[in-house]
Amino acid sequence: MIFIVASVFFKFQSTESLGSRLTLASTKPEVVAKSKVIVKPLKADVVVITPIKNRPLQAQVLNETPLQDKIEQDQEQEYISSALQLINSPQHEQRIEGLEALSTYQKPETEAVLAQLLVNDENAEVRNMAALNLGSFHKLLDSTLYDLMFALADTSKEVRFSALSTLENTLAGLEKASDNYQTIYAQLSLKASSKELPHDIGEAISKLVAQESLKLSNPSNI
Repeated sequence: MIFIVASVFFKFQSTESLGSRLTLASTKPEVVAKSKVIVKPLKADVVVITPIKNRPLQAQVLNETPLQDKIEQDQEQEYISSALQLINSPQHEQRIEGLEALSTYQKPETEAVLAQLLVNDENAEVRNMAALNLGSFHKLLDSTLYDLMFALADTSKEVRFSALSTLENTLAGLEKASDNYQTIYAQLSLKASSKELPHDIGEAISKLVAQESLKLSNPSNI
């Protein structure tokens, strides 16, 4: 059993380009677990109805105080720490529960933990759920894109296709002229002709590359 200890307080050093990250092995940050899962609802805005002379009543929303901000930050950290403890569990069902909880926080720190699970967890269900939940992030780190490319060769068919699905969704959200799009497209093109990948994922990558190539040659159809 490979245990992943998670910490949301590590710092990123992301100065390399995506092109270089896709060709070099990535360094995986360590993560540290804290406490049990305690899901607490965030406090709602306080609404005060203020009467104004000769005019209808109007609602005035009070600004959050620094104390309220501190309470919400503490709740978030408690929730994240609890999710990290689940990720360190020997039970794969709890690790899945933990990663799904983390995916609700669109932060580089939580994204990196999911990427670690994608490439390092011994259970295929956990790796698959990590690949799928990474698809919910609006903008993926270069290191995460590298890990998704790596996952295209996973021993599990489900993981391979979930990784490809997340990469496809990422492509769909990028400008065709952007460096990230061009790099991912180029890497997928190389993967499509690779003899090292299983036949099923190779065909799927080839189909995706052909679709993207058609879009590039006919920008009016995009």
